[in-house]
Amino acid sequence: VFSSILVIVSFFPFILLFNSGSSFLLIDWNVINFGSYQFKSEILLDKIGLIFSLAVLLISLSVMMFTISYMRGEKYISYFVIIVIAFVFSMNLLIYFPNLIRLLLG
Repeated sequence: VFSSILVIVSFFPFILLFNSGSSFLLIDWNVINFGSYQFKSEILLDKIGLIFSLAVLLISLSVMMFTISYMRGEKYISYFVIIVIAFVFSMNLLIYFPNLIRLLLG
């Protein structure tokens, strides 16, 4: 269910990028402010990155659909779902962050 929601939500930046007429969209996000210290993060949305993200989300959707039938009645299915969601999140971090240090942390 969560992966299907992510697939649907991933179409929003895809449509936004194609309607803007530019080849990429750079979002500067101010994450934390501590006095004079600012932790900023950039998110780079381009057409190739969005296609890769859509592929990751579609593959994770198929894994989750298979999980429903294959792991029915398993004791630790919730842990598996959490691990898959964390993996999908980290893969999207790798796709969208243009900074090398954040890329290595993802």
